[in-house]
Amino acid sequence: MNLIPPDAFAGRQRVDAAVDLDDVSRCPCGARCESCGVERPDLAVHTAHTQLGVMCLTMCPRCAAADCAPPVSLGTAVNLVGQHASHLGIDVDQMAAAMDAETDRRSRPASRP
Repeated sequence: MNLIPPDAFAGRQRVDAAVDLDDVSRCPCGARCESCGVERPDLAVHTAHTQLGVMCLTMCPRCAAADCAPPVSLGTAVNLVGQHASHLGIDVDQMAAAMDAETDRRSRPASRP
């Protein structure tokens, strides 16, 4: 059962410029991996795409290679998505619009020469 009405996001703000949702240049790197908790010198910030939005996470190489977001509570996920949006200089509605645009681009058939 879908509890979200189909027109719930009809008023979503459009993003005027292309936004790279995977840009982590302004995201802070934490002291430990947010997935396994290890403290290492080779931690890096990575993005995880979720149904709520894109979040930035400090991860060790092993966890980043697993290519899945660590298990977090819904409230934590909402906060992480909001924080990443602010690192990008957009709000969560603009992030959702950018995600929609990305999905639309991928679903279009390739043009033939």
